[in-house]
Amino acid sequence: MEYKIPVPLVAVIADVFSSHYTHTEIDSRFFAAGFPADVPPGNKQQKCHAWLLRANQQIEAPLLMVGHLIEELMETVPPPTWGGGESPLEAHRARISAQLSALGLCYQIGGHFFNWGPVLRAGLCSRLCMIAI
Repeated sequence: MEYKIPVPLVAVIADVFSSHYTHTEIDSRFFAAGFPADVPPGNKQQKCHAWLLRANQQIEAPLLMVGHLIEELMETVPPPTWGGGESPLEAHRARISAQLSALGLCYQIGGHFFNWGPVLRAGLCSRLCMIAI
């Protein structure tokens, strides 16, 4: 399995984090996941994007760190919503899961990824992962 963070996943995580978290929360999550302490400049999306790409250059297996970075977002029970609609947390989780599935990856509890390979990229991976979570 390749342990670099795929560029499409970088883009999705940067977008999701920028709409879900504050600057301070983003910094805290990146620090807690073990990313380099030098905070990139820019708005929230630029900061996340730069931090993830920098990790690809400076860290041997940054994809393993991404699992811990997204762990809280992927595993937190969503709050109830008015009217029974999808919560922002559920939408963000679904977006990350869909991108992982498109890359043949699957998130598992504890911040781990499994590589299901190209055979499962057609959508089965996301169904299997939802059963496991």
